[in-house]
Amino acid sequence: MAKEHKYHNSAVVIQTSLSPEQALNIAKEVVDSQREVHLSDLYSDGFSVVVKAPFGNVILHFLVTAKPNDWGTELSTYIVEYNTSVNTFLFIPIGPKTMDGYGSYRRYMNGLVQVVSAADPTSLAK
Repeated sequence: MAKEHKYHNSAVVIQTSLSPEQALNIAKEVVDSQREVHLSDLYSDGFSVVVKAPFGNVILHFLVTAKPNDWGTELSTYIVEYNTSVNTFLFIPIGPKTMDGYGSYRRYMNGLVQVVSAADPTSLAK
């Protein structure tokens, strides 16, 4: 098995007083507002999102889930599958491996935190 990328555990967890349905609707709105990410599948407690390369192949896949808890709802994202690449010169790798689509995933996480914080000022993001 190949060594995991240093960002493979990148995630955001938001504690909010919103209901799970409200939190998921907000998370879907953030997907709709960003052109690099696309809604893939819907589940009872969340949905999956993909980041596609310019030619349409999936380069990063992550899940968004909302689970009720004692405080309200825990809204979280985590990476399920990803591709890496490395720059080369004459077939010799130069520089570190990069996670393809990670910038889009970070923008989604940051946007999600901002929108949830605007809807629920008491929310906490980790």
